[in-house]
Amino acid sequence: KTSQALGRRTCQHLDKTVNELYLFHGTSPAAASEILAPNGGFRMEHSGEAKGSMFGRGAYFAESCTKGDEYAIADEAGAL
Repeated sequence: KTSQALGRRTCQHLDKTVNELYLFHGTSPAAASEILAPNGGFRMEHSGEAKGSMFGRGAYFAESCTKGDEYAIADEAGAL
């Protein structure tokens, strides 16, 4: 369903011969900024701090954008 919602134009860049697809990860804007910071990056020791880790520590991704949205945390202004 997510691929359908993204549309053909967005998905035409994916290589289906290697099962390439978009995956979604729900997090807070602050955590996303930290991950993208020049000296930041993903730190496994922080995994599961906000919403828990039902299956143990790790980086969880979803094929469905609505599933990723369930784990997103809004900032003070309400932005996700």
